Amino acid sequence: MLPNLIIPGAPKSGTSTLYRWLSDHPAVQGARLKEVEFFIDLGWHSQNEEANAHSANLDAYERFFDGWTGTGEPRLIVESTPAYMYQQTALRDLPDLPSKPHLLFLVREPAAQIKSTFDYFQNNWQHIPADWAFADYVAALEAGRADFSQNELVVNALDYARYDKWLDKWRDAVGTERMTVLGMERFFSDARSGMVSLCDQFGLDPAFYDSYDFPRENETYRVKSQALQSLNVRVRALLPRNNALYNGLRTVYRKVNTGSKQAIGDDADGAAMDRLKARYAALPATLAQTYGLDLSHWR
Repeated sequence: MLPNLIIPGAPKSGTSTLYRWLSDHPAVQGARLKEVEFFIDLGWHSQNEEANAHSANLDAYERFFDGWTGTGEPRLIVESTPAYMYQQTALRDLPDLPSKPHLLFLVREPAAQIKSTFDYFQNNWQHIPADWAFADYVAALEAGRADFSQNELVVNALDYARYDKWLDKWRDAVGTERMTVLGMERFFSDARSGMVSLCDQFGLDPAFYDSYDFPRENETYRVKSQALQSLNVRVRALLPRNNALYNGLRTVYRKVNTGSKQAIGDDADGAAMDRLKARYAALPATLAQTYGLDLSHWR
């Protein structure tokens, strides 16, 4: 089985949560890894070492979708790798997959998306110095003067938040009929209605979501002890993901060493947010014209 629905981005825009909500549906088969990363470019900071488009064929990719236990055939087979949005390999290969997958993009108000990128990679992964404020990060981006462990999502955050630039590449590759672009904030503000709409689009029974609890996935947290977080990062790199041991240790760790993510801090942080909002002020109108989105709440 190959996926007929792929969520290629944007990062830190709710893609993990949407993937969970879709893959929980009894007529949907999710990949055995949430982020398969099969079509990641060579040299990117993360890539699937088990199998990827540069070292394996589509038979290896299909194995990530084994294990269907439902009745009949799944209506949807879904994968979510948000970094695909920026990958030349994905742009080259995904349009011509035999399953002709539909591509579902989520976009988030750019300043908030960049703030979430900062929070996530400073706390969850330590790719940004622990003593930096958000204003320090934005200033470094504006000056182009930090490599952040060579994590492209962190280094290129300003460019990656120009969603129109990247979406237009995908539109040129697959056409608008194979793309859906959703505004994260409006979609998640009424989750049930949003999922019912997707069910109508993809032929799923929406009744499943009548009693669904809509759990949130991959949320950013605030670290209490940086030393314990450093140990956590080293240990989890050694463990296979999505098994009972990994999930159990993660649950215990988060109870012990994490809290709610930090809000915008001092005036410098607020000024940095204002500069970002001004940088992307024209983006809502551009996306509205091309992709029919109502993003007036971004202003």
